[in-house]
Amino acid sequence: MKRWHLLTPEYPPCCGGVGDYTALLAAGLASAGDRVDVWHAEKVAAKPCSALNIHALPDRFGPRSRHLMDDAFLTDPGIVLVQYVPSAFGRRGFNWPFCRWIGELGRSGADVRVMFHEPFFYFTAKRPWRNALAIAQRGMAATLLRAASHVYYSTSTWTRLLAPYGSPDGAEILPIPATIPTDVRARPEPDALKKRCGEFRVGHFGTYGEHVADQLRSVLRSCSRRSGTRACCSSVVAAKRLRAPSNLTCAAACCRRGTSKAHPSRPRCAPVMCCSSPIPTG
Repeated sequence: MKRWHLLTPEYPPCCGGVGDYTALLAAGLASAGDRVDVWHAEKVAAKPCSALNIHALPDRFGPRSRHLMDDAFLTDPGIVLVQYVPSAFGRRGFNWPFCRWIGELGRSGADVRVMFHEPFFYFTAKRPWRNALAIAQRGMAATLLRAASHVYYSTSTWTRLLAPYGSPDGAEILPIPATIPTDVRARPEPDALKKRCGEFRVGHFGTYGEHVADQLRSVLRSCSRRSGTRACCSSVVAAKRLRAPSNLTCAAACCRRGTSKAHPSRPRCAPVMCCSSPIPTG
């Protein structure tokens, strides 16, 4: 039986893919017989679980959190697994003290492991003020790579991007599984919803950043020209950002109203989904 300490910036019931992933991972480790503690920075308390010890940190991996975890790791040592997204660990994406603390854990002999969901900001001419943060986050990633006994990547692209900063040859690629529920029972849809959304629907439930917007725009426009098809996105603002056709904007409004009872925050008016990620994977 292994002992795990999972460090994550997100955790259910709060929204976030990293939180959903961590919850699945923690449940899987616990079901295999391992002891699992989850340390998260959300202000909303997680639902108690008999198989897990879930701890809400007093700050977003700041001094008080690090002190609390230091005491816990000293009392009950185990594998420290960081679910890393640089922009989510506080200090506006520049939590250098946290990365330095992880480095100190590694040098002290702790079994530190890092799962890179995202490595760092990209250099850009559109937002030059971000380039200083892009440089700093590369230093943070290098610190974590040196500290880790095992390194995991959510996509093989990170192998290439992190190679200049010490990416180990033995890094493992662990693709993220889908967290879309498969046990939601179908329910009759209101006639008004069918009328507004059409019989064939395509939905994108993700972000609309510069890495995905151009590709997504062409896909949604193509879908909107198809007879009886509505392309749905999460908000009217997102539809405007995509410079999308007017029928996509209407679909965004009805998509917000047609939610699942089991998952109120998730639109249910897209039996066929076009899921896209802002992360470049190839």
